[in-house]
Formats: sequence, C-alpha cells, structure tokens
Amino acid sequence: MGVESATTATHNSHCFHKLADSFGVPARIARRLEELAGRLLHMRRPKRWFRAWLKTGLANFVRGDYRLLPCGVAEDVFFVEPLGEARPCNGMEESMGSFKRQTFDGVSTSSEAQRVRDRARSCTANCWMIGSVSPAMKKDLRTPAAWILRERLTGTCPATGRATSSRVTGA
Repeated sequence: MGVESATTATHNSHCFHKLADSFGVPARIARRLEELAGRLLHMRRPKRWFRAWLKTGLANFVRGDYRLLPCGVAEDVFFVEPLGEARPCNGMEESMGSFKRQTFDGVSTSSEAQRVRDRARSCTANCWMIGSVSPAMKKDLRTPAAWILRERLTGTCPATGRATSSRVTGA
C-alpha cells in the first residue's frame, strides 16, 4: 500500500500518573512482534531490516528482557514538556531545567542537567522508545547491522518458515 507505520508499546511515567508498565499477555505480544520482525527481514529494503531489529528490541521490552543498546537520554536527546521543562525522557520525573527561565545553553550546561545525566546513566527501566533508540542506533550501527546479517543468514522466520530467527540471544 506504500504506507509507513510505527510499532510501540505502552510506556508509563509520571506524565501519565502511572509508573509501572504492564502488558496483558507479554509472551504473546512479544511473539507477534518477533513474527513481524521475521517478515520485515525477508523484504528487500534494508530499512525494513533495521525495523526488524527495532521490533525485536520492543519484544524484549515487553517481556522485561534486556535493552539491546544503552540508553542515551539526557546525553543525546531530551524531552521538553509543553510548559517548558526539559526532562531526559518522558519516563523520568527529574527536570534538567526550564526553557521558560533559561536559554538552551543554560539548560544543557546546568548543574541540574549534569545531575540528571548521572541519574539517567544508571536508569534500569530498559525502555524501548524510538526517541531514545534511534540516536543509540546512529551511535552504534554495528550492533543492529551484525544482528541483521546474522539473522538473514542463519535463522528461521516463525511467520513464513523461511530462514531467520526472531529472537536475539545476546546483544
């Protein structure tokens, strides 16, 4: 159909007044994401192969497994709330500063921003949001590319039965 789509999972945070992520049937949701990843790996466009890797990371998140790449929020990206507060992501409540009171340089170089960066480095949420994953991929393109190569050469796609495994077994 020539349409692009995105796939995501619920990420709760202080913004939504709920802190715990919860999925009704995580194994089934993860399996469906992995089936989608298998289908994407058999398409001819490399962009789809990278999306397959993203779906696999999302399946890991839903299952509560490890994150495929380190999160770089507060270093590579940050979230600006509608009222001007800069936060490392929409999952962390700590503020790096306010654009209502500070300039961009003021926010990004503040002691609050450094404190939040330190805290973000030790975050254990293992979120998998495109806003934080995309910059991480750009910093370390070898990790998804190696997975794509391995999967296209050696696995089995659960959706089609053709070669491609759908679960990463150790990023």
